[in-house]
Amino acid sequence: MNAWERFERTLDFHESEGICTYDVLWHPEIYARFGGQRGDYLERNARMCRAVGLDATRGLFDPDRHWMQQTVDDWGRFFGIDVSQWQVSYGGGTAWISKRPFHNLETLARHLPQLPARAAIEAAYVPFLKRARQAFGSDAVYLDNIPGPLTIAYTYTDLELFALATKLAPELSDDLLNLFTEHSRMIMELWARYPPAPACIIGEDMAYKGGTLFSKKWMQENIWPRHRYILEPAVNVVGIDGLNPIETAAGMNPAAIRRRYPKLALLGCIDTSHLLPYGSPAGIEAAVLDLVHAVGPWGLCVGSTNEVHVAVPVDNALAMYRAAHAYREDQIPSAS
Repeated sequence: MNAWERFERTLDFHESEGICTYDVLWHPEIYARFGGQRGDYLERNARMCRAVGLDATRGLFDPDRHWMQQTVDDWGRFFGIDVSQWQVSYGGGTAWISKRPFHNLETLARHLPQLPARAAIEAAYVPFLKRARQAFGSDAVYLDNIPGPLTIAYTYTDLELFALATKLAPELSDDLLNLFTEHSRMIMELWARYPPAPACIIGEDMAYKGGTLFSKKWMQENIWPRHRYILEPAVNVVGIDGLNPIETAAGMNPAAIRRRYPKLALLGCIDTSHLLPYGSPAGIEAAVLDLVHAVGPWGLCVGSTNEVHVAVPVDNALAMYRAAHAYREDQIPSAS
């Protein structure tokens, strides 16, 4: 059974050979060791996934350009902003926007992005989808990450200024949300025409460990209707087939989620805050088995609670995927 088949069967809660694995590998050492030297970063990501036993991923690691820099570059390419007025800074294994051409609501109003031309989006995105499908083949699955309008909007403004706009200038926050929603809808329409995978992800960074960034009422009124609109081209009945990440360190309990939503596929669940960076391969294999007992075995994709980052030892990541694929009647081999 190949990765494509295993992932499809997982979403449908059908038995498969071993447990499906899903993760994001933002790990330079894993990329260097298993991505090989041939091809561009897309081909090397596909090779890396196959080599480590990762069935599906939503992220592509680019050692030469952080995703935040790529985001700003795309705003310049498609949204009409002057990237010379922006700056991305790096540190501590991450990146952030450290300079914008505005700093308050008045100046933000003068620097709103423009809606991209549909033809320009299609000319760039469709060849990428086709290349991704070719590079990953059937032995690994690339789930494209459709940008969530809330996350992109507050990334553009910064979170504090966006939150201020929702209270003092809601027409500004609505304009930004509407613009990025239309862009995501374009992406989804193209994805539905040229799907590189059995599913895609709509990604929103909408919470921290203590709760959501915005109130439930505000989200229900402003975000969920926009998500439904974005998803319409790809699904007959708008809904959620799977959930990721499942942040156990924030109190999310996979077993409780499974009891409440028995037909929701769960992706992730192995703690990347403490267990993966500081645990042992044997301990990680035991955690995978405990997870399978609690929520599985089917309708589950084993992976980290967010991403495999640079602090995770390579052997620990490999142990997690090996344990998932080795699942046979609740028997997982001990780490050597």
